[in-house]
Amino acid sequence: MDGCLKLNFSRRELSGILEACLGLKFRANPFDGPGGAGLRGFYVATKALKQPLVCLNTAHRRTAINSAFWHEMGHHLTARLLSPQEESTALSFGSDFDEHLNDPRELAADMLVSLVCYSHSAAKRLFGPLLRKDSAENIHMVVSAGRTHLDSVWGFNFEKQVPATQNLHYLAGTIHFARLRLALLASPTSAVRGQKRIFQ
Repeated sequence: MDGCLKLNFSRRELSGILEACLGLKFRANPFDGPGGAGLRGFYVATKALKQPLVCLNTAHRRTAINSAFWHEMGHHLTARLLSPQEESTALSFGSDFDEHLNDPRELAADMLVSLVCYSHSAAKRLFGPLLRKDSAENIHMVVSAGRTHLDSVWGFNFEKQVPATQNLHYLAGTIHFARLRLALLASPTSAVRGQKRIFQ
């Protein structure tokens, strides 16, 4: 199946794989209280821990959980490349995408999400026609392509039983990752500049 690389492991299996291959501790728990509902996950790399830690909020829909997983993996995989800080904690909330555009660490993590969710062939099929028609700035067409892809790969289509505010956060993520993937497809070197224009 073309598209998102699904996480089809049990938590125990995934935890074992991440620890053995990447030296990474993994936790997945629901944080559905008033203070934790907006949190998607976090990455912690500190001397106080023997190993870096990725934690996911499982109170969200599967698509959001998988996106959070790849975002936090992006933090882990780029931690040494992007001038790491001695004590590093990265919290990921569902509505701070515009802030990510000005932070190289967050943007790199988001790029990994967009590359995993939209493979090169999927991106060419979905977004290539928009680039050829010079319609890349048409948000409606980009979102329509992203929603079609999410529905076909994940069966996710902004369900009515999901609260409207949560669907709004999911829509913001759909726009952000689709536009970022479109920018990477158009020109990887200008992806950051192209994505910043969207929110201005």
